[in-house]
Amino acid sequence: MTMSDVTAKTEAIIFGSGDPVSIDRIAQVLSCKSADIEKVMDFLSEKYNHPASGIHLAVMDRHVQFCTHPAFIEPVR
Repeated sequence: MTMSDVTAKTEAIIFGSGDPVSIDRIAQVLSCKSADIEKVMDFLSEKYNHPASGIHLAVMDRHVQFCTHPAFIEPVR
């Protein structure tokens, strides 16, 4: 599986879950190393965690979750 595949599948797992998902669990599901998923998290953080994105990738204690960018919480409510 290419890193592009791992990235796309990781993104889908995080989005589909709705709840925080552990990096180790994602690695287990995709049969790859946690270190590979950590690299994917770095890429996805750069992709989503900037002022122009309405989506934010929250990383908490080796768990990840997509959420509304903090700057846009009010319009969502």
